[in-house]
Amino acid sequence: MYNVPLIKNLYPDPSNNLYGDLRICSRATETCGIACSAGYIAVRKKKKNNNNKKLKCTNDAVPWQVEGGGMIGVIRLENQVRNPPVIKLKSHTSPILDLSFNPCYSEILASCSEDMSIRIWEIRHEDENVNEVKDPLCILNGHKKKVNILSWNPMNYFILSSTSFDSSVNIWDIENEKKAFEINMPKKLSSLQWDIGGNLLSGTCQNKQIHIIDPRKQEICNSFLIHDGGKSTKCIWIDGFGGEDKCILTTGFSKNNMRELKLWSLKNTTSPLTTITLDNAASPLLPHYDESVGMIYLIGKGDGNCRYYQYSQGSHT
Repeated sequence: MYNVPLIKNLYPDPSNNLYGDLRICSRATETCGIACSAGYIAVRKKKKNNNNKKLKCTNDAVPWQVEGGGMIGVIRLENQVRNPPVIKLKSHTSPILDLSFNPCYSEILASCSEDMSIRIWEIRHEDENVNEVKDPLCILNGHKKKVNILSWNPMNYFILSSTSFDSSVNIWDIENEKKAFEINMPKKLSSLQWDIGGNLLSGTCQNKQIHIIDPRKQEICNSFLIHDGGKSTKCIWIDGFGGEDKCILTTGFSKNNMRELKLWSLKNTTSPLTTITLDNAASPLLPHYDESVGMIYLIGKGDGNCRYYQYSQGSHT
């Protein structure tokens, strides 16, 4: 862990350049439903209804949907205008549940869907005239139910993990287009993420526990109770430049349905290092972590604000 500078005053300044008039859907997913790389923003696209009425628009890039199938809309970062040109990725036969760009190759995108498949796409930045892509690089089949979460390994860029409604975690070898192995979980996961070293996977489960997975041993190496509430829980690793080794942040609900976040150390999981109770809103909190400055961002679906904390020198502010 490095001693990152402590930020005492932070004031967000919204940008005047927005991606406007993006047609969205209200389908709930376990993730935020948007993916971003160094060159693109990927969202799930929505078509018109059968009655040909116009759909409502928004100034945010958020999940989209296509009736009867799945379509991905990819927007170049420089096109911050109203009704920007969209590259359409068409191949899924059911609604898309998650998107994730490769952490090394900004033109490689993974998508998963209710059609029980995972598709790997390549969107070349130099091909400015491309408006539609129908053929993915590869199609990965192996889950028995709809696939809802994807996570790339941050150290091995050809390793992808996925989880499904069949309560399993699959590790994929993208280079050889095959499934490396499968790990069965007690129940369906609501989040899945690699640590920064690419050695361990963490996943929060419907049984109110978090499971730490060791892919090399192909087994669950640790499990413990994180939140008493029965609603969806999420987790992120607080590691890297501004974090600490084997430190995890979880969000969930208390017995009284109060939203809360907890900071855990895998060295001692009997009790959390820190617990913060927030409010009684109903939507799960989605955590995001910027390891360069130790900033933790919390957003909730339907919330009109974004909470932020800083992790520094083994404490939060």
